[in-house]
Amino acid sequence: FLQRQPVTDSNRSGRTSRTRLASRNPNQSNLVPEQETDFIFTALGEEFGFIGITVLLLLYGYMLARMWFVTRSSKDLFGTFACVGALSMFTFQIFQNIGMTMGIMPITGIPLPFLSHGGSSTVVAFGLIGLVINISARKHLA
Repeated sequence: FLQRQPVTDSNRSGRTSRTRLASRNPNQSNLVPEQETDFIFTALGEEFGFIGITVLLLLYGYMLARMWFVTRSSKDLFGTFACVGALSMFTFQIFQNIGMTMGIMPITGIPLPFLSHGGSSTVVAFGLIGLVINISARKHLA
């Protein structure tokens, strides 16, 4: 059972930026036992530092903003509801996983989209992105 203190210590052990990628063994701090699964955010924090985490959060923010734009510009009710569902799922997964690794949310098995180790979650995430792209393309056809 994972405790919160090692996870938050692992987040604090990252630097502002890393000079060489994979310059040391992954999980060298041994604070989190399985970093490649649901605690991938701590591994990214250790490996890429504050700047890498900031870039990751900006990319997630850009993705969510684009999904919101597609939602607002959808011409039909199904497209709007499908985009809202995808946007809600991604938003919840991102906030829950990052909050979990920071110790402010309970530890659950919710993966970080596109990064956590797991096949079914990645397939569903890419399928939802494809659905949103299709909805975005349909507004130009109508």
